[in-house]
Order: sequence, then C-alpha cells, then structure tokens
Amino acid sequence: MKPLRRLQLTLTGDMSNVITAHLDPTAVLLLQGTIVLFVPFALWYALSLGRFFPLAAIQIFAGILLGPSIFGSVAPDIYKMLFSAELQGGVNALAAFAVILFGFKAGTETDIDQIADGGPTVVAVGFGGFFVTLAIGAAFGHAVAVAFPATVGIGGVPLFTIAFGLVIAASALPMLTSICRDVGLIRTRVGALALASTGMSEVLLWGGIAAILPFCSRRWEGADAALWAIASGVVSVLFVRFIAGPILLRLVDRGTPERVIMSAVMILLFAVSATTLTFGLHHMLGAFIVGLFLPERVRHLAADRLDIPTALVLMPFFFLSIGLKTSFSLTDHAAWTVFVLGLTACIGGRVLSSAVAARLTGESWPAGIAIGFLMQTKGLMGLVVVSAFADRGLFGAPAVSALVVMTVVSTSLTMPVCNLIVAGFGERLGLQVKPRPQPDTSSN
Repeated sequence: MKPLRRLQLTLTGDMSNVITAHLDPTAVLLLQGTIVLFVPFALWYALSLGRFFPLAAIQIFAGILLGPSIFGSVAPDIYKMLFSAELQGGVNALAAFAVILFGFKAGTETDIDQIADGGPTVVAVGFGGFFVTLAIGAAFGHAVAVAFPATVGIGGVPLFTIAFGLVIAASALPMLTSICRDVGLIRTRVGALALASTGMSEVLLWGGIAAILPFCSRRWEGADAALWAIASGVVSVLFVRFIAGPILLRLVDRGTPERVIMSAVMILLFAVSATTLTFGLHHMLGAFIVGLFLPERVRHLAADRLDIPTALVLMPFFFLSIGLKTSFSLTDHAAWTVFVLGLTACIGGRVLSSAVAARLTGESWPAGIAIGFLMQTKGLMGLVVVSAFADRGLFGAPAVSALVVMTVVSTSLTMPVCNLIVAGFGERLGLQVKPRPQPDTSSN
C-alpha cells in the first residue's frame, strides 16, 4: 500500500474514533434512527419501489444494506462510527420493543372466526400445507446440517432441523391483507381462503416455536424446561382470556377514556411478554397471546392505534438489528446452499402443497397456486422467527445470513408473481365473498 494511502486511512480511522468518543450516546442513537428511517423511505417513496414491492421487503433490504456486508464494506470507518458493537445497545432495545408490538399485531390479525368459516379448504391448506412444508423444510435443513456443520448452533442437528423447517413453513399474515388488497384479491374467495389458511398456519407456527424454545434454555433442561414453558403459556392465556380481557371490555363499555384503555393494554402486553420470556418462551409469544385472546373490540382498537408507530418507526430498528448481524459473503458456499435450498423449499413446498390441497377440496388449480404463493411470503414473520432461533443459538452465522436474504427474496417475489397470476387467471379468481373490514397492515 502506498504511504499516502496508508496515512489517509490512518487519519480517517483516527478521526472516526475521535468523533465516536465525543458523541453523546443519545446523539448516536438519533443519528442511527435518522439513517434507518431515511433509507427505506427514500427507496420506497423517492424511487417509487412501493409500486413493485411491499414496504416491509424494502425495510428488510434497507436493514441488510446498512449492515457489515454492504455499508460496512463500502464505508468501514463511518460504519464503525455509527454501528460498532458497543453502539448497538439502543438499536437492540428498540428492536425488542418492536418485536413485542409486532407479536401483538400478529395476534390481532389472527381471526379465529374466519378460520372456522373457511371449511375444508382452510383445514387442508392451512393444516396440511403447513406440515408438508415443514417436513420438506426439515428434510432440507437436515441435509444442510450434515453437509455444513458451521450452520448448526448449540442446539445440535435435531433442533436445527426442526427450526429450519419452521422458518420455511412461516407465513406473513399481517402482510397478506395488504398484498391481497394491492393485487385485487382482498374481496375474492381466494383472498379470504389465503387469509384464513395463513391464520391457521400461524397458530401452528407459534405452537411449534413454543414447543422447541424450552429445550434451548440455559437454566433448565429437558422436561423441566418444557413444563415451566407450558405452564407460563397456559397461565398467560387464562389470565388474558378470563381476567384481563373482561376487565378491559368493561372499561370500553363504560366509555373509559381511550388513553386509559391503551395504557392498560400496554401494561398487560409487557407483563405477559416478560412472563413468557422468563420461563423459557420468547417475549413475542407472550405478545401474540395478548393479541389473540383479548376481546375483539379491545384488540382491534389497540392494533389500530399502534399500527403506524410500530410499522414506520420501531420496526426499522428491528430490521437494522437483523442487518447488523447479517454478513453475507459471495464466496460462502454454506450460506449460498442454505439460501438456495431454503428458497426452493419455501416456494416449491408451500405452492405445491397448497395447490394440491386446494384442488382436492374443489378449488381450481389457479386458485390453489395463488393461495400457495401468497402463503409462501415470509415478510416480517420470517425475520422474527429467524431472530428468535438465532437468539437462542439454534442457527450458526451462515444460516442466519442466508435465511435473512431468503426472507427478502421470498417477500419481494410475492407481489410481482401474484400480479401475473391475477392478469392471467383473473376471471377464475374473482368469486366474491362477504367483505370483512381490514386494518391497514401495509408494512408487515
């Protein structure tokens, strides 16, 4: 290296250290927030990418863009000044709050009545499609674990295999409403079946997550961990359903000010999340329980009020926290293998199983394919599941990076492909169903 270039790099690095040392931590967090909010906004609005991709896909990509693989390579000194490990505490704290609020919103979007009204198709696509996709994903995951041991975390091959399958089987229910609306399926039978089937799959997904997380516990082992986790989940459900829920509903009926109701919901949300996390589950599971089992009027009121601050302010910090953990090398064969196999299982497994299940229950092939492609999208749900398993050490670094990129691609493909399906088979997808008011979930 030439002496002048070496001196320039030294001065730049020293300047970065000096600036970092004198910046107030709050100022650093505000700079991080400015960047993480500006980048997806610029991609979504200024470049009009929202016409082609859901906002969540753009936000996920922005998080990866700001991570060590891209921003860290292009401007390493600035990256170190803003996003070095010791400066990520604020980002991680905001990301934890974002996951809790997202888990709550996911629960509010799961409509048990709609699942029940869907009939045989919902059972076949939601239940059968989930387990077929899970099995395919687990088989691919086992092959990856055997071929590339570095992808396996501290849980070993069995837990890695199941966790990999659950990531592949995940569907993005909160995002699905927005996608169905954007591609013109929101008031069709196909859209209703996709939403109901995804709701059933999501309940199964959360159950699967709850089943394996206790075995990753560092405090308890085996049966003890499972018993504590199950007990915390059951107690949380009973408390929300039969104690907290009726109390909040009475407050609504009495005309209690909205700020009082929202304060009570937030207290309940954080208390239940803390309980499930303490006893071996993930805090997002506690948040999901609150969103699912609160009375409908209360949960939809809270979800509507939390929608914009969660989606546009807090969630970008979660995407950033994921991006800062994602280091994707073009020469990493393990990561590329995980990505290719994961995407193949995600799209192929879900579309094939959904199409066959829908056809067996009387739906057309185009309808089954459309439902399957809608359900394969990972969205934020995929990232949350990957993050939960990564936090518990089930995935090695190559697997985390590859699955994050897979989530971006899966999410980005959904709208363009569904637009093509609608253009080619619109008349066969247009059977009307009774419309149901849908909350705006455009960023999830």
